Amino acid sequence: MDFRPPAKDNKPTTALVVGSSPRNPQYIHPMRHCHRIAASAALVALAVGSARAQDAPTDAPVAPFTNVFLALGNTFTNVDALNARFSANSYDAIAGHGFSIGAGGYTPYGRALFGAEYHSADFGFESTDVGRTNRMSSHYWLAAAGYAFFTSWHFNIYGLLGAGIGTTKITVSDPSGGPAYSSTSPLFDDILANPGSSSVLTGTYTIFQPSLGVDYLMLRTAQSHMGVTFGMRIGTSISPHRTSWTYQGRDVVGAPDAGPVGGFLRLSVGIGGFKLTP
Repeated sequence: MDFRPPAKDNKPTTALVVGSSPRNPQYIHPMRHCHRIAASAALVALAVGSARAQDAPTDAPVAPFTNVFLALGNTFTNVDALNARFSANSYDAIAGHGFSIGAGGYTPYGRALFGAEYHSADFGFESTDVGRTNRMSSHYWLAAAGYAFFTSWHFNIYGLLGAGIGTTKITVSDPSGGPAYSSTSPLFDDILANPGSSSVLTGTYTIFQPSLGVDYLMLRTAQSHMGVTFGMRIGTSISPHRTSWTYQGRDVVGAPDAGPVGGFLRLSVGIGGFKLTP
């Protein structure tokens, strides 16, 4: 048997090392500058980020912004007892819902809010086949206090409680004219039965309005502290006391209740502004 070792292959071999690359001068030259390119890109990105940060509002704490606004919404009143009297005296029923237009504002003291509002509501005009007409409107003033639960550069989210006094006005008329009812102690039904060409009854009520709202402040620039506000508020009206009616300066006897009740939704637009807290 032939025990000679196998013949060696004299051809040169090339060792492959994991992670190595061919030493191509065209490849090596750019790679030497990669760390410089990456550093330059990082500096550019940092400069751009700093410029944007200067243009954007900071996240510093802000107090609730002051807001002065005009508002439009819906309103409700309890007209069940009132419509029963209208029907008994040949009038059409009046609607228990209407729209309201108002104005108001609030200003902060810390996170507490203090303000005032005025609202006027119209419940429509009704006319019968025989020409008898009735119309009802209402308006009230409120002093309000509340608390801002959340504030930011653009938003106030808050709760308010308003308390005030208002009046409901009912105007009734008869095309036949004639003298209006007159008495030292006028009865509500007698006034409806004999309104003359026109008679006006005025009811006074107290009102409370708890509500929740959100207002958005639209700023023109990042450095602005004043701008246009848009808001939405939901709440309910409570009239705890019976409406007190008068006619020609005299108290009316036997009149029904007719104060605002139930929920409301209001949209508002106004002008607002704030200052940064220290």
